[in-house]
Amino acid sequence: MTSWRVAPWILLLSSACSEPGEVVAGGVDAVGWPALPVEEGSGRVLRAVLSVSLAPGLVPGETATYTISGADPGETVILGGSLQGTGVGPCPAQLGGLCVDLVPPLVNLGSAVADGSVVATVTVPVPALPVGTDVAVQAVARLGVGGASSVKSDARTDTVHAPWVSGLASRPANATCLAPSDGPLHDRTIGVQR
Repeated sequence: MTSWRVAPWILLLSSACSEPGEVVAGGVDAVGWPALPVEEGSGRVLRAVLSVSLAPGLVPGETATYTISGADPGETVILGGSLQGTGVGPCPAQLGGLCVDLVPPLVNLGSAVADGSVVATVTVPVPALPVGTDVAVQAVARLGVGGASSVKSDARTDTVHAPWVSGLASRPANATCLAPSDGPLHDRTIGVQR
């Protein structure tokens, strides 16, 4: 298996004016992958072998942790994101023509190497997005010669929420949920039975 090292400044996919697969400066194509020749595929059927989960959620100014499972130990996975949602996305040559399910423009949210328990974790600072914004993500792993055996997760969409604290502060007080100001009373007359 070939190991790929991805520089953090490389975008997974971009909305550059060049066409996907077109080689631009520095030997990198328009979608940010190193330019490599790719032979015609065999029409293989792909299934989502990677799985993406999110904890604790998307809150502006906080950190979200995406956990990608199903990658082989030592395999690099890349998490792409889109504010345009899921749908028919680009099919970069560097992934062997594997099509992503995110609508451009797409951004590389980070990459990670899967550990021995086949899990990779990508921590993402959540920008100041408006509450209610949907963020779609998908993980990919470039595998095989020319990416011919690349795999992807199903795309998922999560919604940006207000911080929980601000949600509580904006609600009227509920007397049945508030603790008494003087604390609980204890009955010290109850003895221990033997």
